[in-house]
Amino acid sequence: MALALFDLDDTLLDGDSATLWFDYLIKTGIAPKSMQAAEHQMMQLYYRGELAMEEYMYCTLQPLVGRRVDEVNRWMEVVLRQDIAP
Repeated sequence: MALALFDLDDTLLDGDSATLWFDYLIKTGIAPKSMQAAEHQMMQLYYRGELAMEEYMYCTLQPLVGRRVDEVNRWMEVVLRQDIAP
């Protein structure tokens, strides 16, 4: 069986998929704009290999707490269609 692996972030995509997702949450008002600076700082740590992924996930998933799965899935479909697929 053949296996093909693809690196999306900053390779096939112009940017990082997690940041594209978080930008959507901010743009639509789901996440407060004040969180953007923290996400940016954490991504700088990521690129240096110094990010604690648990901290990133805790921070960036906060706007989704209490949301319905089908609601989040609809948002993800928009991001995939608008930002990832092109």
